[in-house]
Amino acid sequence: MYKDKSERKFIVNHKRLSVAFYSTVGDRENQQDSFDYYLEDVGGIFTICDGMGGHQGGEMASSLASRNIVEIYREADENTPINEVLINAAKQTDKMVANLKNADGTQMDAGSTMVIVTIRENTLHWLSVGDSRIYVKRGKDLVQVTFDHIYKAVLDEQLQTKEITQAQYQQEISKGNALISYIGMGGLDLIDFNDDDFALQSGDIILLMSDGLYKIVSDEEINTLLENFIDLNDVVQAIESRAESNAKCKNVSRDNMTFTVIKMR
Repeated sequence: MYKDKSERKFIVNHKRLSVAFYSTVGDRENQQDSFDYYLEDVGGIFTICDGMGGHQGGEMASSLASRNIVEIYREADENTPINEVLINAAKQTDKMVANLKNADGTQMDAGSTMVIVTIRENTLHWLSVGDSRIYVKRGKDLVQVTFDHIYKAVLDEQLQTKEITQAQYQQEISKGNALISYIGMGGLDLIDFNDDDFALQSGDIILLMSDGLYKIVSDEEINTLLENFIDLNDVVQAIESRAESNAKCKNVSRDNMTFTVIKMR
């Protein structure tokens, strides 16, 4: 795992894919994002976790989560279906984070979002818990393949099914960004993953990110940048520059921001 208090950027080339990793602390004092990866001949695993629960709690939760997911993947029987590996890994990691303790032995009450991508041969699988995101770009289209596990999603569904009124919706929407699922709950009821194999093509781009990116750079902007820059070093720099520019234009402080760009050969 790689984590830095200010900024971390590097590129990894593989016979099947190229990967760019980028992480910045933004305007925060602590980096609560973590990421990890493992490459093998047939592909690899990539994960990003965004911690919560105070400075120490968030750092520990995300670091433990990202590291543990990769370790479980590496130790898994290669004949076990990948969805089973990822779901079991998420559930095990959830319990470990939920059991984190402070120095005095009290419950730390820490948590983390989690997104995971695995690539084996040319097949993609993903898993998500929380509101970090995974996108797939093919041709001109950039599609978010994960679902944000936030209270707004519940409210939207309740409004659509007429369980609540528009007035009740407006009364509650200020709490819309609250997570309804995250690593560290001590029991996961909501896990997002793809049931079927997703066949990748040459030129496909997979993008993992914490909310520090998509909350300041729109999907449309990200898609344009991915189309305008081919070299992954340039892509990373362009996304960081746009995030910095948008923050200044909107006069907002920047959160921790971490993303991984995977480009299939």
